[in-house]
Amino acid sequence: MHCFTLLLVSLATFAGTPTCDSGPKEDIRTVTITALIDEEDLSSASHQAEIVKGALNFSSWVFKKEFRVTFKLQNVLVWHYPAGRKQIDLDSADPLVKFLAKDIDTDIVLAFTSKFMDRSSVVEIDGDWVETREEVLGIASGPGLGRTAFVRITEHVPFTTLHELLHLFGALDVHCCTEETVMRLPTTAKIDKENTAIVLANRGRIFNKK
Repeated sequence: MHCFTLLLVSLATFAGTPTCDSGPKEDIRTVTITALIDEEDLSSASHQAEIVKGALNFSSWVFKKEFRVTFKLQNVLVWHYPAGRKQIDLDSADPLVKFLAKDIDTDIVLAFTSKFMDRSSVVEIDGDWVETREEVLGIASGPGLGRTAFVRITEHVPFTTLHELLHLFGALDVHCCTEETVMRLPTTAKIDKENTAIVLANRGRIFNKK
């Protein structure tokens, strides 16, 4: 299991950063978020923090419009997945982020990195099930469960962030059909009708910090 270190270095300029908020405040739920940003991303490209902030503001705008939910980026912490590694094995990293999140007092904890991310998977080939590695842009702790997710920083990061936050409110991946949805394509903010109904039903879900 990889050693996973969280550096408790808060970026003061992000603490309590509000999302874009206009119009009536009645019946608007605010969900707090802590963003963990890979230390190597911050040291090599400081603008990554602004990219993360923009992705969260984008997701907040979509959630407010569709579900009367906004996201407040309460703080940004720096995390490190050990030096020199250019990819992240989510099979080991995911439970460690969940463990770190227990001491973080926000509703949701999102870990951002520009590193390649993959996880173990099983695919069917000629009738046999074969173990393989699957590259992903993001992964959440489970539809409507947990409070943590990983997001890879790419050109699709606003949509990937939205996708994973939707998962945390119960949305499911869409693997077929022609309806345009962010639960199938990392290039759109549209949400299919079925997942819109699921997230609306889970709009008030409690994020257990234990």
